[in-house]
Amino acid sequence: MRIDQSTQNNSATVPENAAAERPATDRRADLARDLDELRLLRGLSFRDLARRTGCARSTLHDALVGRRFPRLDTVLAIVRACGDDPAGWRPRWVAARPRAGHTPGTAPTTSRQLTRPS
Repeated sequence: MRIDQSTQNNSATVPENAAAERPATDRRADLARDLDELRLLRGLSFRDLARRTGCARSTLHDALVGRRFPRLDTVLAIVRACGDDPAGWRPRWVAARPRAGHTPGTAPTTSRQLTRPS
């Protein structure tokens, strides 16, 4: 999935149905890659982006290289700092977010694992 720069206001957009077509792990990677591409298209370094968003450079770097899944407020801050409309990014974040109680790369925790024998 690539960012489309062909809109009149030079806003980065992604097809609305694109998120539903891919597994969540792919959508997380797509989100990170597209956010980083947006940063690069705007000519911003991680330092510049940190100044504009108020987020730590390490947080931004981890999010944009796909090391950690970013919080929604971080994604929206990045998008705003790059001069893009955040409306299309919220649904992408929702579609890509990890399920509650499940950390990517680990098995979900069951209630048996949480209880101790008496």
